[in-house]
Amino acid sequence: DTVVSDVTGSRAAGTLYQNTTGYPLFVAISVICTPAEEAVLYLGASTAATTVIGNAYGNFAADTTHIVGIPIPAIIPFGYYYKLIANIGTPQISTWIETRIGG
Repeated sequence: DTVVSDVTGSRAAGTLYQNTTGYPLFVAISVICTPAEEAVLYLGASTAATTVIGNAYGNFAADTTHIVGIPIPAIIPFGYYYKLIANIGTPQISTWIETRIGG
C-alpha cells in the first residue's frame, strides 16, 4: 500500500536521513525562501549524499517584501540517504511530506 506521512515536525535542515522503508519514497518539501535564500536537497548511496537532486531559490530581487513557498519534489530509492541544506541564508521548511511507493 502507498503510505503518505506528514513528517514536517520530525525533519530538519542539515540532518541526514536514510530511506529504510524497503520501498522508494516520494518526498515533497515546501521551503519558504525570501529573496536570495536557497535550500538544496542532496541524495547519495552513502552518508556523503553529495548529488544535488533539487533546490529552492528565492529570486525576487524586485520584491523584497514577500516570501514564497517553493516545492522540492524528489524520489529517494530504498537504502539511499538524503538531506536538505540551507545553502544561502536561513530558508524555513513549511511542509515535508514523504510517500512510500509500494508495499
